[in-house]
Amino acid sequence: MTGDSQSARAVRNARHWLWVVRPKYYLDDAGDERKDLEPSEGFTPTAWWTCSAETRAGDTALIYRSTEKKDIAYFAVVRSDPEPLDLPGDELHGKPACQYEILERFAKPIPWAVIKNDDVVSQWSAVKVRFVRSSFAVPH
Repeated sequence: MTGDSQSARAVRNARHWLWVVRPKYYLDDAGDERKDLEPSEGFTPTAWWTCSAETRAGDTALIYRSTEKKDIAYFAVVRSDPEPLDLPGDELHGKPACQYEILERFAKPIPWAVIKNDDVVSQWSAVKVRFVRSSFAVPH
């Protein structure tokens, strides 16, 4: 199989996710947007995010900022299959985490008010529970 055929198949099989993030992970200590969430010139292997155990490299994710911002502000691509976090004593210890790359920071993030009032999206079970979980598979 050629490289182009493999890439096309990977895109067709990719799953799409919504990752939910709390302010301590999208704001720095001064309350400003974290600089490491800006799109970069390429993939940094040290960037990881908690994800579903079903996530795979090549999947994509929209990132919803909970609590203060309440919006979808980023589009990312998953760069690794999940591995359990080795952070003894941390609340995230043992949870699956994937390496990722931010591809886009939206100039106009999509606010919760628009999400919950959209005729189609408002019917999604994740919206009905107000994104209370760390990740959701996005249906077709």
